[in-house]
Amino acid sequence: MKKSTLFCFMVASLSGYSQVGINTSSPLAILHVDGSKDNPSTGTPSANAQANDFVVSSLGNIGVGTISPANKIDVLATAGTGDVIGMRLRANSNNALTGQSILIGFHPNTVLGGNAPWGIGAQFLASATGQGSADFIFKSSNGAAYSNRMIIKNNGNVGIGLDSPSSRLEVSSGLAGASGLKFTNMNSASTATANAATLGVDATGNVVIQDVQKARFKGSVSTASFPGNSNSDSGPFTQLSYTENFDEGNNFAINTFTAPRTGFYIVNANVSLSRTSDWNTSRNELYLDARVNGTLVLANSNIFSVSAASSEAGPTISINGILQMIAGQQLAVFGWMQNNNILRPILGGRSYLSIAEL
Repeated sequence: MKKSTLFCFMVASLSGYSQVGINTSSPLAILHVDGSKDNPSTGTPSANAQANDFVVSSLGNIGVGTISPANKIDVLATAGTGDVIGMRLRANSNNALTGQSILIGFHPNTVLGGNAPWGIGAQFLASATGQGSADFIFKSSNGAAYSNRMIIKNNGNVGIGLDSPSSRLEVSSGLAGASGLKFTNMNSASTATANAATLGVDATGNVVIQDVQKARFKGSVSTASFPGNSNSDSGPFTQLSYTENFDEGNNFAINTFTAPRTGFYIVNANVSLSRTSDWNTSRNELYLDARVNGTLVLANSNIFSVSAASSEAGPTISINGILQMIAGQQLAVFGWMQNNNILRPILGGRSYLSIAEL
């Protein structure tokens, strides 16, 4: 009878008190363990005193090194002058095999079976003595076996889509010709950044600063002649056509140059007319211009007369200048001549257009 009475008294006491303290007479949580038994008898222990405490709060939160856990597991490690380890997970093996992992699994809801969708942790690189190093790895699963997604090697190299990166960051898309990289808010139409270098890929896949091939074009005029015209100070204007001598970057097509990048371009155009015996010895007018997207940007005119028609060489006209063009803008050259309604042949070998990107 005495034993029964004592047992009931103990149960009633614990139920009424509702807090259990180990090494402390003043527990501050449902379960409070004072590892070093250094907490005060009343009041809140200092941060140093809490460093060896373990608690389970009324919310079910677990605190290690703190009596006020804010999460399901809240670990507060003691600050030090070097590296501080707040928590360590170890495999129960003295001879871990290469490729074996110890992971923390993450699942957004109740696990219905199989592996958690994501696991992160250490993947071992074992040695003969069982003291090998390890890599940090991210794995995913659809409930079956895990697949490696990203790895941080113990030498600091990061691999995405592969397990043995040979550079600080190496990405494998798994598809030939596909980089696996994409910039959502940047594309080929984005405004270029001034004073910036271009990145490229070398023959082994390494990302390098690329020596960009600047746009270079030169072509000879293939337009045979200016059409006959007797009007002064007017058109019609003729868009000149060109035969390419070279076109580095393939930016010239259908007698139009398209700027590959936003920047400055040197433009030089020249037209020479052949010698002829029927020049009008009065006023002759030759006009040449360059237009970007239809807007006049360079122009020149040559008004001349021929005093001895049978011996005078044909006139020449040139335009040149430095233009600022936006990527995608197009440049074309036009000419016109008031020539007494007589066709004036153009010397293709001495008439040209050259464009160079600065």
